[in-house]
Amino acid sequence: MERIPQIKIEITEKKGKEWLGLQMTTEKQLESLLWYLEHPKLQENAKLLEEITELYFIAKASGFTKMEGIIRKLDQLSITLGKFDYAEEEEIEKKPKFLNYPQAVKELRSKIEILMQSPYGTSLPETTQKSIINFINYLNHPDFAKKPKLFDDVYEKYEEVKSF
Repeated sequence: MERIPQIKIEITEKKGKEWLGLQMTTEKQLESLLWYLEHPKLQENAKLLEEITELYFIAKASGFTKMEGIIRKLDQLSITLGKFDYAEEEEIEKKPKFLNYPQAVKELRSKIEILMQSPYGTSLPETTQKSIINFINYLNHPDFAKKPKLFDDVYEKYEEVKSF
């Protein structure tokens, strides 16, 4: 049980000669192992935790070339505890915040232009006004609406700044 924090640190930091040139699939399997080590149901089963730690150290001693034991254990854990799927995690991140991005860009641009024409916008320092004009120019770029992730980030920052 005391070796679990050490395993978690090793997997997250990936320091040492064992981690050099590690295949992407092996890294994903070790990250899955990390997820299972933090799983609340697994914390209740001390025998299973001990098996997993032993398999980890055996695989580490071989430079993670002999991962069969860990792979079989991950398969067993996915059946007993539920499967952790990286595709689901990425799918959650890819869900769009807006249905019509070109329209959302136009609306944001018009909000900012109205702000700039208001007394509050005209009383802003000159450097801030120039930055906002620059920002409007970025919003005018024809490819900007085709990058939903970028627009989501920009809109999030706009909402943060607007609250000040």
